[in-house]
Amino acid sequence: MRLIDGTYEILESRSTGDGRTLLRATDPDGVPVRIVWYDVPRETEAAFETYRRALRRMAREGGTLLRDVVSRPGARYAVWDDPAGRSAAPLDASWQQRLTRHGIDPAAADVRRSGNDVVLACLDWRDDAGGVFPSPMDEAPGRAPSRRPNVAHLPPAARTWLTSLVLLLAASAVALSGWLRASNDREAIVPDVLGLPANEAATQLHDAGFVVTARSLAGEGASGTVVTTDPPAGAMLRPGRTILMEYLEPREGARTLVVPDVAGRDLATSTVQLHEANLEIGDVAEIPARLPVGTVIAQRPSEGSIVAPGEPVHVLTSAGPPAERGFLPDLVGLPVEEARDVARLAGITADRILVDAVAVPGVPTGQVVAMTPRPWFDVRIDDVTVRLQVADPAGAVPYTGQALGDTTESDDAPQDVEVGDDAPAPITRDGVPDVVGLSVNEAQQVLREAGLPADLRYVASTDLPAGVVLQEPAPGEEAQGVTVQLVVNAEARRIPLPTATAVIAEERLRWVPYAFHLDDVDSTSSAAVLATTVDGVIHEVFRGPVEPGERLEGRWATLVPGPVTFQLRRAGVTVQREVVTREVPGP
Repeated sequence: MRLIDGTYEILESRSTGDGRTLLRATDPDGVPVRIVWYDVPRETEAAFETYRRALRRMAREGGTLLRDVVSRPGARYAVWDDPAGRSAAPLDASWQQRLTRHGIDPAAADVRRSGNDVVLACLDWRDDAGGVFPSPMDEAPGRAPSRRPNVAHLPPAARTWLTSLVLLLAASAVALSGWLRASNDREAIVPDVLGLPANEAATQLHDAGFVVTARSLAGEGASGTVVTTDPPAGAMLRPGRTILMEYLEPREGARTLVVPDVAGRDLATSTVQLHEANLEIGDVAEIPARLPVGTVIAQRPSEGSIVAPGEPVHVLTSAGPPAERGFLPDLVGLPVEEARDVARLAGITADRILVDAVAVPGVPTGQVVAMTPRPWFDVRIDDVTVRLQVADPAGAVPYTGQALGDTTESDDAPQDVEVGDDAPAPITRDGVPDVVGLSVNEAQQVLREAGLPADLRYVASTDLPAGVVLQEPAPGEEAQGVTVQLVVNAEARRIPLPTATAVIAEERLRWVPYAFHLDDVDSTSSAAVLATTVDGVIHEVFRGPVEPGERLEGRWATLVPGPVTFQLRRAGVTVQREVVTREVPGP
């Protein structure tokens, strides 16, 4: 089995007799490829470089299966994806014009169908292909004829000397080409190191050109000797591959352990599993997550890591879903059913919307006259209870003659509330009711119904809502024989109702630019540029080979308004990302 550049394994080769060798091969992932190897004489090296650049330009334009094209002394070849499964297609006028524009003979093209498109599958693959590549040595129209010396006019001694020199240079080129091919095809065999001491075995594997990673095991046998290698002895691999070497645990040293996977388990189960693996639970951190409380989300070291016994494994666990927070709009003045619907839209369940009927003169029946909690203030949506006081002639009669919610008399001044002989009898309840957020009159009425006296203390703050802002004792505490101290804000500032505005952009054709600098690319590789619009649809903008230091840029047309996110991907991984909001003129 031969290799090219330590990358492509040759399965079959065939020479065409005109300076080309056609190779069927596979890449490191086992994917079939076609390779056309060119034997390029020295006098046509410049022509091949022109040919190579033309192929790269075509690949950047898209519509080809070209993977790579290499040009260096002793190794000049082009790699194409195997077009197996794609039917042949006729060479239409557009492809003929495109090939001719890049200086490539259309007769050398192998075009195939890929869905509804026609792609260039290979060049120079057929035995009857035309010229291997265009030669810039040919005289261009209008150029003065080349004035090269005619060898036939030289003296015989000079011709003999020149012929010898040409033969010597040709022999040197052949020898150099053979040496470079041999170096490209170099393979190494995994030596048999079973039973050797671990250090000696590692040295042999390293000398054979491999990278060694070791792991100790507990077992019967001579301490410190190698028991397995993966891949096994005799395997033929490319130099630089990693060999896993396992050896028996030395008596004088600590053995290594493999970290188990505890993600997805609860903390108690993970702790037990780590203890059974002779490891310890380390730091435990929590973050909100939509997983049961205590579920392990991530771990460090990760699963499969090699560590010493007793090492701590740190875990990140779920603190449960984050509490959903929000606010209620002002429901006062709405019909009760509409107020219920608005509260439901805010995320409050129906069982946590309570309605109290109160007799309010001059207010239509069924209209909300007061509410708790206060509108526009942050609340926990999951557990807040909404209380609506609704006008109803058959409802409870307020103690004072002032209608609840009536603003004709300000709450900013203290109100003296007297208890008459016709007042309702005191009601004894289990605890102090919650009156924070109510107006002074509402709070006094609620406390009166509970049979509790109240003392008022006023504050003036524009940062607090109107009404009762604090009470002592706290809600739910013992109510027998206590006077409820109420702190009332007398100088509140009303929070304005927020209004939302939106502008709907119409669809139109526009061109969005993208640009990526490939400074981190070490060698020629394949890349792709993807564009994601605000509707979440992903489009492939570019796919082809890129070179070190290249600036990959272009413009992409879309009808979708809004910003476009461009991603540069190599080997299926996003390496650069940019969000573009500007536009450029179209072609």
